[in-house]
Amino acid sequence: MTTLEAHSPPTLRDALLSRENSLNFIRLMLAVAVIISHAPYLVLGVEVTSAIPVLNLSHLLGDYAVNMFFCISGFLIAHSAQRGTFGGYLKRRILRIFPAYWASILFVVCIGAPLANYTAHSGSPWTVQGVLEYVGHNFDLFFLQYSLFDGPSHLPYENSWNGSAWTLSYEFLGYLVLIPIFYLPALKRNSHRVVPTVYLLSLLPFFIFTAAGATNNTFWEVARLYPMFFAGTLLYVWGNKIRLHPQAALACFLVPFALQFVALVWCYSLSSPPTRTVSWRWGRLSVSRCAAGMTSLTACISTRGRCR
Repeated sequence: MTTLEAHSPPTLRDALLSRENSLNFIRLMLAVAVIISHAPYLVLGVEVTSAIPVLNLSHLLGDYAVNMFFCISGFLIAHSAQRGTFGGYLKRRILRIFPAYWASILFVVCIGAPLANYTAHSGSPWTVQGVLEYVGHNFDLFFLQYSLFDGPSHLPYENSWNGSAWTLSYEFLGYLVLIPIFYLPALKRNSHRVVPTVYLLSLLPFFIFTAAGATNNTFWEVARLYPMFFAGTLLYVWGNKIRLHPQAALACFLVPFALQFVALVWCYSLSSPPTRTVSWRWGRLSVSRCAAGMTSLTACISTRGRCR
């Protein structure tokens, strides 16, 4: 190692993949942020929370956290794809999601739903047919069924047993998209060009759905989450060439928040609901771009003072 290299800031990849990293702590804080953002809706209900502007904006905290989760996932899963065989990668990805997810389904049908029936928090009795339908709908992450036996009911937030499961299908599809990039030799050799292209393509749905006037929430989550995931993959692929500079990382983190604030002010200054909806989504798009900056800040924290 040369003297210059010894005094250079660490690379993004080295900082995040070193044993002395703060990723688990960061992910814990993000999970807490998601819980806090959902608390008003679960405790007070949607109608009450929506009527209180400050509480109604609490979901933005959850948006930030989910964005960051996807960016970190894109980074770490790209690293996983670089190691071992295709079969090993697919096995690790399946074991990452499905066992715990299937356990949550068993908890609902064996414990949650019977308790809801016993305490009169469901609208119909427990039946084997209902259980089989619930398991069949939720088994593979897609076409999820959130309610079981018309419950849980008589609660501030009703008819959803496992509402957080909606992100898993998007994440698993992201895992699958990385397979050709890192396991087809021609694409793997050119991953430094392929991944930026995939990232740019992931931005297109936002503009397409805006132009088409799309209202389906699934479309908008595609437009939000996949740029997050592939931003993380992009940071991994180029991470060995990115030196960490805390001032630049802080700017990358703060500028999107400033854009979000401007978008919100503009949004509430408009009287047309459709235009307000578009401006709100532009604001959410700007928020999503803070993930790269946040990842850099995470890496700076991970180096414990070596990022200078």
